[in-house]
Amino acid sequence: MKRASGIVLAGVFLVFAVGCGSAQKRAQEFMAHEQYEEAARVYERILSRKPGDPEAAAGLAEARQGILGKRLIDVRKARTSGNAADAATLLLEIIAQERSWNIRPKGAAIFTQEEETAAAASFVLEALRESLKAEKPLRAEADLRRYEPLFQEKRAAEFGDLRLKVIRQGKAECQRFAKENYGGKPYAGEFVLRFCAFWDESPRLAGHQPGEKVRSLVQAVAVSGSVENLPQDLQLLIHDSLNASLKSGPWYSPEGKLPLEIALKGSWVLDEQRIPIQLVHSYQEDEKYVAYEDVSKQRQVPYEAVETVVKPGGGIETVARVKYRTESYTEKAPVERTRSVERSFPYGAWKITQRLRLGLEGSGRLMERAIQLRLSDESRAEDTLSEIHNPAIGLKPKPAAAIPDKIQWVKERESRFGRELASQLGTIWNEQYCGELPEGGQAFIARIDRAYQCLKLPSAQAAPPRWIQDFYQVRFGLGYREAEELLRTPGVRKK
Repeated sequence: MKRASGIVLAGVFLVFAVGCGSAQKRAQEFMAHEQYEEAARVYERILSRKPGDPEAAAGLAEARQGILGKRLIDVRKARTSGNAADAATLLLEIIAQERSWNIRPKGAAIFTQEEETAAAASFVLEALRESLKAEKPLRAEADLRRYEPLFQEKRAAEFGDLRLKVIRQGKAECQRFAKENYGGKPYAGEFVLRFCAFWDESPRLAGHQPGEKVRSLVQAVAVSGSVENLPQDLQLLIHDSLNASLKSGPWYSPEGKLPLEIALKGSWVLDEQRIPIQLVHSYQEDEKYVAYEDVSKQRQVPYEAVETVVKPGGGIETVARVKYRTESYTEKAPVERTRSVERSFPYGAWKITQRLRLGLEGSGRLMERAIQLRLSDESRAEDTLSEIHNPAIGLKPKPAAAIPDKIQWVKERESRFGRELASQLGTIWNEQYCGELPEGGQAFIARIDRAYQCLKLPSAQAAPPRWIQDFYQVRFGLGYREAEELLRTPGVRKK
């Protein structure tokens, strides 16, 4: 048995060795054709099956060197064709890959990387100087963080000097913002405080009162009126749905001062009838019965045979003898059998017919804009209901599945009514706060206040208006999302 196990293990090892040998050969073919990424993948698979294989490890290291070499050539091609920004981005990806692999380029690739790093660093430093010249410290800080790996070995001092200039300029811009009056512009004030905190500044802003925001926000929807025939608990659910819709949008604040009243009216119809009916349940039942069937039997039948025998004293004589033979025959006999018989079981049930109808109307005003809510829906259904349970014959209770639960039906319609309010509130917010402001004396403060008020709207956050994108690009040198992502990171003194 041990010998057989040894033969099996030897066979598995032989198959594995042949497989690895075949993979090694395939990797070497890729290397010969300078298909380094394909070769690296083959070597990685070999090492996943046979960790520490020296030949595969050496092959993988050589393949990765080939990958770096080819990518560095791509960097040079991008730079010499005039795409310095693309070249710098490719170089950053190469440096990140080198760190991941824990390797450095060898041979001619060393000089290529040094040259391209120097060229990319020069491009970045020039871009930083341009950002400082244009007084866009936020864009400069974004570039500093992005391209920092290019300066960790050489020109670090020059990079550090520029960083100090960027910080000084960011602080100076904060102080310029702080000289404005933020009375009536609470959203702008909040932005400037965040901007200044990013540069490790904490200015006092004239006129800034964060509580001013609540003057144009709503604490709750005040619902007046009622829906005819609708139970009180379901009436209250309409109130809850409208307030939940308010809280899901930009208008809500727990301290809101702006009134919002919705005058509600409508009607509820529930017409449900139950008529007793008789149903019949058909089922199969086993029944025993006796059948007379031909049964095969055997019997012994005597017959006379004449035999010739030798007498004791000599001579022969003929003797008659009685013998028996087996004879088969059939006869009718009773046999017990089972057959399946269809039975019927009458039982009582209910035929249910249901009609539901809900009509809702709501009206109100917010910021001098009209709110008109309407919902009308009806359901008609019919089904049967039985509560009889008789497991012996396979009869189970039958629910009236086609009849909707009236409470749940009303809740779903009330939720739709609430979503209509949310939609109209969003439209009013968009019209009120997402339109572009004309240029003016306090253009920056007014525009940043308008932008951040607009961006409270979820749809505006998902797709900011074009004027906000352009405003950020012109004022900060970054798109809205890029600027916001940067401001959410630790500031220059908190990194």
